[in-house]
Amino acid sequence: MLPSSNDIQYFIEVSKTLNLSRSAERLGVTQPTLTFAIKRLEESLGVNLLVRSKTGVALTRHGESFRRESKKFLEDWYQLKSKIVQEKEEVRGLYSIGVHPSVALYTLSDFIPELYLNYDKLEIKLVHDSSRIITEQVISNKLDLGIVVNPVSHPDLVIIKLITDEVSLWESPENKNSDVLLCDPDLNQTSSLMQKLKKQKFKFSRIIHSQNLEVLTDLVQNGAGIGILPGKVVSASKRRLNKVPSSPFFKDTICLIYRADRVKTKASEEIIARIKKLKK
Repeated sequence: MLPSSNDIQYFIEVSKTLNLSRSAERLGVTQPTLTFAIKRLEESLGVNLLVRSKTGVALTRHGESFRRESKKFLEDWYQLKSKIVQEKEEVRGLYSIGVHPSVALYTLSDFIPELYLNYDKLEIKLVHDSSRIITEQVISNKLDLGIVVNPVSHPDLVIIKLITDEVSLWESPENKNSDVLLCDPDLNQTSSLMQKLKKQKFKFSRIIHSQNLEVLTDLVQNGAGIGILPGKVVSASKRRLNKVPSSPFFKDTICLIYRADRVKTKASEEIIARIKKLKK
């Protein structure tokens, strides 16, 4: 069992006076309380720290060593405590935000530059992955916050809707391959739209698969075919693409997610407030 900081403080005071009753008086505790504190320390360390006599106490060799090291320990402890208190009450510290790279293109620049401008003790670590994996990492306390697409409800998650989007079919005015479909096969939106395309009798003879929506957007722009793309990704790319007439669409909701038991600092409150301004 680790000793408490109070027990260590009591020992340091005894090491100064070498008298239990005088130390108890200076600390404002009873002598039995002080005696039990020293005993707990000795049991925790497995050595004797003091030699008792009728005239007072003396430090053992272990006691001398512990006095030197415990002073350093308490100094480090108070510095750590001060840092934690500051982080709770000030906008400072390192915070991790998970976001799909495509979603990052039209969200992060709206709040990170201003945060860094206003708070020089604040640091943000960005993690890019699929919305599913980011959600899992937020739930398991590996990430502080997530900006994800269509998160599934979970009892540990706070979910705040930010932006709506539509995934649909897009093509370039110069499209040369109207029979080619470009898509990310791992997206739920793709599976849903593929079923709708069959019902509406859209026909494609070939498919180009990619897990990078920016690559797909670039290929569509250069006439490689028709792409299943989120409207926000198309807008962020500033490409000249047109939505295919009468094409089906999938409604996306981009959300902020976090665990309420993890974000209880001034900095996390400020970050959340800035991200909420993305609401449209």
